[in-house]
Formats: sequence, structure tokens, C-alpha cells
Amino acid sequence: MVSDIDVRQWLTLLRRPDRLGQAGLVDLLRAHDRLPDSVSGAAAGQAAAEFLVGAIDRLRPADGASREERLPHLVLTTCFVEGAKLFQAANKLGMSERQLSRERRWAIELLRAEVEAALGEPAEETAYQPEPIPTIGDYLRRPQVMQELQEALAASRLVVVAGPPGIGKTSLVAELAASVSGSSARVFWYRFRPGVNDSIQALLYEIGALLASERRTQLADYIERTLPAPDIALATRMAITGLGGADRLLVFDDYHVVEEADAVRGLLDDAVTRLPQLRAVVVSRHQDAGPLPGRGFGVPVFSRHETAALLAQQRVEAAPELVDALHSWTTGVPHLVHLAAAWLKNAPPDEVASGMPAFTSRAQVQSFLLGTITELLDDDDRAILEAASIFRGKFSDDGVAAVARRSRGAVLDASLRLVRAHAATRSRDGDTAFFHASVRDYVYDRLSPEQLATLHPRAAEWFDAIGQPEDAAYHREQARGAPRSG
Repeated sequence: MVSDIDVRQWLTLLRRPDRLGQAGLVDLLRAHDRLPDSVSGAAAGQAAAEFLVGAIDRLRPADGASREERLPHLVLTTCFVEGAKLFQAANKLGMSERQLSRERRWAIELLRAEVEAALGEPAEETAYQPEPIPTIGDYLRRPQVMQELQEALAASRLVVVAGPPGIGKTSLVAELAASVSGSSARVFWYRFRPGVNDSIQALLYEIGALLASERRTQLADYIERTLPAPDIALATRMAITGLGGADRLLVFDDYHVVEEADAVRGLLDDAVTRLPQLRAVVVSRHQDAGPLPGRGFGVPVFSRHETAALLAQQRVEAAPELVDALHSWTTGVPHLVHLAAAWLKNAPPDEVASGMPAFTSRAQVQSFLLGTITELLDDDDRAILEAASIFRGKFSDDGVAAVARRSRGAVLDASLRLVRAHAATRSRDGDTAFFHASVRDYVYDRLSPEQLATLHPRAAEWFDAIGQPEDAAYHREQARGAPRSG
């Protein structure tokens, strides 16, 4: 691998090709069949100089790029290709000599990565698997709402999508992200989870892994070198620089659980301000997500027409009077309408007549519907649902099988029944996730202390086995009786 010290030395000699031919770059080029052995002396130095200039030129961003994106190329060109002294280059670039020294170090590191790529010395392949865009089962598309969200994002490039639980925030943004990922844009979906990845350091680590998978290893290398206490300000700067040069959509889901909101807001603020090709969506239960340079977008409840459309989509035959009553009862909250549809498929008329007037608040309606749906499950399906609730979100059949001590086939069969009961939904890749966070919370909050003491250690063993130590540590903490968090 090429060290940054090597690159610094080569750059210093860039305007003296005769000496550059003695600086090790010629040998490196020959070793990679980029320079014939027959070429020597000044000719070899000139070839090495042209190679370096070409590598610098490849760092030139596209037309229309921000100054932040153009700065590494400007610094390398001014300081080394043109050979300006430090004070001259600082004056030309409009910065202090101290700032230029910092920018020059960063630019040299970028150039080192470019030289390695050109020589066929890529960083080690990473096993990075980005978090997939959620697939929400039985989702009712809302074209008008989607159009308004797209217009808001086009106008400000950062939108805070907010609303109470069950309003359909994640479903709406997932549809938006899926449409974006079908174009040339890259989508980075990140869901904050309490106790696991709700810190700025965890977010920067994930961004570093993303960029390393694109052969931009500076952030990942820096974090690895400086753990457990990287300089967050410097790492944030590296993350913003690394995210530049590509059309991207960042999605931060469950933003309301973030522990270090100021630092995350700072990252978002700088990224959106400095990178014109970047857009971001924050999904939160709270409209006020801090002083972000964007706009709020409140997800509206269903209209009466949408409630009727969802019932029809679920093959629930309901007279207009029942649709009106159900829409009023659920206050048009999509999640409650989904649960009510599942309830109506099995409930006798007298239960419907008595149940709707008896429960009036949103919390009462949700608790009643979840209770009736879970009561319909047999013991085996309930045991698998209880094991799955330990995972706090998306869960795989293999993971649930390990925690429930059931075969994978039994879990697969049960998960399909849970989907039909509207307790879960399956994604495109075969993973299963709870239909909504409230379903998971309802089941998890009713686990006995004995069940928690049994299921959490099993989950810790599973995450250890698949190489996810942060999740394993969370479950060990829960098993020790630490306060539970959703």
C-alpha cells in the first residue's frame, strides 16, 4: 500500500522530474507495469510526474461543484503542480496558512487513495451491507401527499417528516427513497436505535463503512486508527467531504431517539449547506428537530376516501355507514385503520357494535385492536412473536429461530401467518419486520421477567454469532435488568 508520506515526498519533487525519478514512484510504477524497464533517468521522472498530475486531475469535481468539493483539487494544483509557496498559495486560495496546511494534508490523503486505485491497489474489500429501504406491506399509496413531499424536498433539500406513531411517516419516505434509488442517486437509509446506534460516533462509523465500500477509505481508516475516541469534528468533516461528488439521498429514520442531537444536526447542516447534490430526509415523531436548514412536513391522516380505499384493498366489505364510523373511530390514523381491517375480518357484528363505542382515545383503540389480534394467535405463533419482539425492529427467520428455539421452517410458517394477521410484514429480501413499532412494543411490554431473562441472552448469543457486537451488548445489558428502551 502507498503511504501518505510517500505521496508527500513525490508531490514535493513534482516540479523536479529528474529527482522524482529517484523517489520510489518509478519503481512502484514499474512494479505495476505502468512504466517499462527501458525507460530511465529524466524520462522516467517525467513519466512519474505525468502520472501524478493525471491523478490530481482525476480529483477535479464536476462542473457546478461547491467550493468545498473543489478545494482538494485546487490545493494540490496550486501547491504542487504550480509550485506556489505556502503564503502565496494561501493568499491565492483565500485562507490562512494554518488552514491551508490542514487542507493540504487532507488533499494528499485523497490523492493517495486515487494513486492506489490507479495502480490497482484498492483497499481491502468490505463486507458492508447497507440498511435496506423498508418494505411496508399493504401500503396504500398517497399520490398527492407524495407529490407534496417531493416538492418540499426539491425546494429545500432537507425535510423533516413528522407526525405521531402510526401516521405512515416511514411508509411514505420509504416509497420516496425507493423511487430515488431507481434513478442514478444513491440512498443511505439509517434508522437510529436506542442503545445501539443512536450516537454521532455510530453514525460516522456507518458513513465510513459506506464510503469505504465506494473505495473512499479515509473516514473509515481514521475512525479505526483513533477508536475509541475519534475527533468528532474532524470525522464529521471527512464524512461531508467523502459524501460529496455524488447525487445522494440521506434518510435518518426514528430521529427522535438520537442521544447527541446537536452533533447530528451539525453534520446535517454542513452536509446540506456544502454539498449541492445531497438531499436529506429526517423522520421524527417531533416536528421540531432542531435548527436544521430545512422545512417541516407533517404527514396528514387518512381522508375518509383513503380509509375506504384501504378497507377495499384489504378485501373488507363495509357499508358506507361503517366506513364513516370506522374512519371517525380511528381518527384516520393509517396504522389503526390497518388493524381495524384485520379485526373486521374476524369480529362478529355484535363485537363490532360494542367495541367501537367502548374505546374512544387513540391509545385505547390501539390497545383494543392489538389485544384482539394477538388473542387470535395459537401458542406456537405467540411464542415466535414474543421472541421476535426482542429484536426491536427487522428480524430474520434464522434469528427468531435461534431465540425461540424453533426450526427455521416453523418460524417461516408462523411469520406468514403473522403477516396475514397484520402483526408483521415480509420484506423483499425475505426478512420479516413487525408491521409497526407499536405491535412490537405491545408484545414486548407484556413479556414476563422470566421471558426477558431467557430471550435476551439468546439474542445476545445470536448477534455474537453473526458478528454484530453492538446488538449483542445491548441484549446483555437488557438481560442484566437495565431499564428497557424501545
